[in-house]
Amino acid sequence: MGIKEIYPYLPEGIVSELSKIPAHDDICEIRMRSEKAVAVTIGGVQKSLSRIVTAGEVESAFNAVCRQSVHSYAREISEGFVVLRGGHRVGLCGTAVISSDGIETVRYISGLNFRVCTERKGSADVIVKRVFSGKPVSVLIAGAPLSAKTTVLRDLCRQLGNRTGVCVIDERGEIAAAYKGVSSNDVGRFTDVFNGYPRYDGMTTALRVMSPEYIAVDEIGTEKDADAIMSCMHGGAHIIATAHAESTDELYRRPQIKRLIENGVFSYIIFLGNRENIGRVMEIREVRI
Repeated sequence: MGIKEIYPYLPEGIVSELSKIPAHDDICEIRMRSEKAVAVTIGGVQKSLSRIVTAGEVESAFNAVCRQSVHSYAREISEGFVVLRGGHRVGLCGTAVISSDGIETVRYISGLNFRVCTERKGSADVIVKRVFSGKPVSVLIAGAPLSAKTTVLRDLCRQLGNRTGVCVIDERGEIAAAYKGVSSNDVGRFTDVFNGYPRYDGMTTALRVMSPEYIAVDEIGTEKDADAIMSCMHGGAHIIATAHAESTDELYRRPQIKRLIENGVFSYIIFLGNRENIGRVMEIREVRI
């Protein structure tokens, strides 16, 4: 259903205006900011609509996102986002309440960013044809924000998961969008989903209990991520991962990703385009150590 799954959380006036946009189905973000115009992102470009959002509408939409039970979403709010059924992510902006352990919660919500989760079957076709036609390999998919890394990762999981065992570590629920144990998105018939697991715990558990050919994980970069990936590699699993970076130089400026590359974890690094080239494979670089 895509963007229409977000409609129940939005004021009727905003839904009405969104439905009039010719490229309606290509909207990837909807931003509500208190006392400012609604903004949408299409093809990597943000555009303002004529509709002004009131503070009350932001609060109402926030309560709808939390199903009228804000306290039940305390952990998600402290992390700055809530994932809706269908894998759509809502980023939160407001006033942080700080405790000794960090951000405890966010009050006075002033902005919401609805990121539309879309299945684009076939978006990984080029990668499968050029990289996965032979023996199993590990790959790193890189790109700028809004380059459809998660979308391509999801389709790659689907295609590989229809051939062999894949474990998806879906910490934020954006890849498979599992709801009560059932995936909303197609990630392959031989795929197991570790929903809500922190990346480190998910990867190490998947290796131990499911013996997958591939382990897929989104947005790596921490030391614990690197430790888990190294363990999985030594345990015989292949890794499919994504990371924010527009170039090899940018990847190498991230110490833990540099560590993984230099240790020969990835056979290929795949760069995706953004803006008018969102989700398009711009380069497939073989890693030679």
